[in-house]
Amino acid sequence: MNMRELFPIKNKFIYFNSASTGPLPKPAYKKIKEMARYTCFDGEIEYFNILKPVVESLRKNIAFFFGCKKDEIALCKNTSHGILLSLLSIPFRKTDNIIVQEDAFPAIKVPAIYSGQEIRFCDFSKDPLKNLKKKINKNTKAVIIDWVHFYKGYVLDLKEIGNFCKERDIYLIVDGIQGAGVIPLTLNKTPVDFFMAHSAKWLLGPQGIGFMYINPDTFKKINKKYAGWISLDWRDFSDFEEFPPLRKGTQLFEEGTFNSLGAFGWNESIKIFVKMGKREIYKKIRNLILHLRNIFKELKFEILPEETSSVSGIISFKTPEPEKLYKKLLKNDVIVSLRNGFIRVSPHFFNDKEEIKKFEKIIRD
Repeated sequence: MNMRELFPIKNKFIYFNSASTGPLPKPAYKKIKEMARYTCFDGEIEYFNILKPVVESLRKNIAFFFGCKKDEIALCKNTSHGILLSLLSIPFRKTDNIIVQEDAFPAIKVPAIYSGQEIRFCDFSKDPLKNLKKKINKNTKAVIIDWVHFYKGYVLDLKEIGNFCKERDIYLIVDGIQGAGVIPLTLNKTPVDFFMAHSAKWLLGPQGIGFMYINPDTFKKINKKYAGWISLDWRDFSDFEEFPPLRKGTQLFEEGTFNSLGAFGWNESIKIFVKMGKREIYKKIRNLILHLRNIFKELKFEILPEETSSVSGIISFKTPEPEKLYKKLLKNDVIVSLRNGFIRVSPHFFNDKEEIKKFEKIIRD
């Protein structure tokens, strides 16, 4: 693949910011533009003949890449939407509590805080199981975590935490947004109950669309009260007198009108992931992260995550004047993020070591 042709942003910036917003690849841009033009000049995107086949293709491609079945995947608006759906689906009692990752991004903290259940914050950054054991009790019903921390970059062991929760009949909800599209994952071999990710970071899709996975055994036990008219298995839209049955599987949570332009664009992005393969993608990202770590170590920067952690797509470093260096990088067309006093660098598979050399030169200067 010609990365410069596939990602035109490389012609303008050194883009190390996929943990914030991933750039659209050119095929996704072209498809969205094509369909926007269609709605402008040819009318609506007809649901059954035009949109539904693309939605089915997108769901199939997501399921293939993440190792699960198509009917275990639902399209949702974003990660927050998926977390809210999960919390609404769990059969809570008034006395039940939820364990929430203490240093998590607000996307999982806020829905939990306003869920009406007791919240217990837990430190997962070190010895997660040891700390989790201290926090759970007989009323613990769910645990919510970030798979990869948004700026510290540490990776949680989903199998270890998932098996621990499964043994105790505790639901595990995973915000996978900072790991999906980076770290290889096979969902049907991972003991999670709910897993969701937005498209607009590492999965290189547009804003306002993502996916949600529900474990098939979990699906049998949860409430299925969140349903809208698109949750029904319509054959056409010519007669609304009689309602068809609900669609099967997680898809019933697709309650209303789809983000059609988002679906068209994201499907083109996911096709690139499927073509490259998750092992090759991770290999490229891991090599870049390890190369960056060596540079930061040589310069004696404070680095997150610690070296003992599994490698994600995120590495953050701190200098005496991080804001000054951050502005200098932006001035030199190097796109990174400033998070909690650290400069966060998040390269993707489209980046290369030549870009890192230019980045290193700016830092050393």
